Amino acid sequence: MEQDIRFEIADIVTAFQKDGVIGARVVDCDRFMEGVRAAVARHEAKADQRMSGEYFLPLRRDLFDTVTCGVGERSKNEDDYVVRIDQGQARAFLKRDFAAGVVGGLACVVYTRQAYLSNPEMEHKPEEATRISASDCTHVIVAVLARPNEEFPLPIWTLVHSLAGGNERAQFWLVNMIREKARKSWEYWSKWVMVAD
Repeated sequence: MEQDIRFEIADIVTAFQKDGVIGARVVDCDRFMEGVRAAVARHEAKADQRMSGEYFLPLRRDLFDTVTCGVGERSKNEDDYVVRIDQGQARAFLKRDFAAGVVGGLACVVYTRQAYLSNPEMEHKPEEATRISASDCTHVIVAVLARPNEEFPLPIWTLVHSLAGGNERAQFWLVNMIREKARKSWEYWSKWVMVAD
């Protein structure tokens, strides 16, 4: 089963690049990918987990050293930040030098090829849709999350974007779920900020 899993990396993911990385950086690609492949296989073995095709996969502790932390504690010093283009928007990120030193939680967001191609975002990204359609991949890595703890709330802009139609599953969230997601996002991202090169 694992050998049948083939990945592409979503165009928004920079974790595997040499330069210009926003958030977590993968430093041992082979081990990291082996771990993600095993996590996908385990996840898909659970029939009830396959339905949406969107997987949030916490990864094993022995993989924590395959990445560097993707966040750091917020600073009030403007000189600690850099402005980078992320998903078409200019945003401020903490300089990588200030990233939390120890990874205490690692997760990967993976979509099946079908789920990725049916995502509402693909309407606005014809080049990406063509690239993935032409690939023989079975899955697409959409995010690599390395945090100093095991908390993974959505970034506030991702939460709002999801609610505005950027994620099909968000249309099924109940009001109490939205409030809880918003509370967790606000609390987490008031303390932490993503880092970038």
